[in-house]
Amino acid sequence: CPGGTVLCDGTGPSPSPSPSPSPTPTPTPDGQISYCANYWADINPGPGMCVPCNANTPCQNGRPCWGYSECKSNPNGGPAVLCGDPET
Repeated sequence: CPGGTVLCDGTGPSPSPSPSPSPTPTPTPDGQISYCANYWADINPGPGMCVPCNANTPCQNGRPCWGYSECKSNPNGGPAVLCGDPET
């Protein structure tokens, strides 16, 4: 699932813009981007929203910023597809 504030499979409406724009999160020196938390109800049946975040760009609605977040359940029954993973 790609990063950004869109559904990870590209369907559905885009979310409403924030009242004030936030700076774009930058990857850590090792290239990792964190994502706002998605919960089981967000990804099943999913897909969830993949919203990049960091200390300077916190998540909305009080969600934590995690080193990874699940985007959707795996159609093959394996581990969930993570935000930032290529489509499988």
